[in-house]
Amino acid sequence: MAQKRLYDPDWRDRWFEWRNGLDVEAKVPHERLTATAPGDIAFATSYQPMAIRTLKAVHAAAARTGIAFRRFVDIGCGKGKACLWTARTGRFPACLGIDFSAELVAIAERNRRIFPTPVPVEFRVANARDFRLPDETSLVFLFNPFDDEMLDLFLETNAVHFRRRGSVIAYVYDLHREVPAAHGFRTVHDDPKRRLSLHRIM
Repeated sequence: MAQKRLYDPDWRDRWFEWRNGLDVEAKVPHERLTATAPGDIAFATSYQPMAIRTLKAVHAAAARTGIAFRRFVDIGCGKGKACLWTARTGRFPACLGIDFSAELVAIAERNRRIFPTPVPVEFRVANARDFRLPDETSLVFLFNPFDDEMLDLFLETNAVHFRRRGSVIAYVYDLHREVPAAHGFRTVHDDPKRRLSLHRIM
């Protein structure tokens, strides 16, 4: 089982949740998660939301690529914080989050219904190994949602997409950077302090 680092929120995260009446900040331990398909839980990490200051760094790094992204896709979206915060900025025409846990996606849907955004947001229950990315250039956001084996399967499933569309992976707490490299990705941004890197097949 892969691990996430300890979550380190600040006032922006607490304000975002409280001001908007959302349920995004409470962590859900790995042992309390339930999976739609048998065996999926073995690959997953615990649910932890992404700190807003790190999301801002992801957006800034993506902007520096000069790519006109059509969609923000959060693989392992949990309660939907990254998609909702991103959608509120209006920097992407649409946002999509997937998670293997129907329970977490239900919470993300409740959050979406009470949080108006200028662009559409969609959440789906899906397994990363079988999920195919939309056929448009996307920023694919990974907050270390699973181990190296599942990451390898996800990249294999979407190999044609990444080569054809030039989508970029924004990988936070990038423990398994060797996996994208093995699939032909090059690192186009590296922030060791934040453990944030961007990867693209050139």
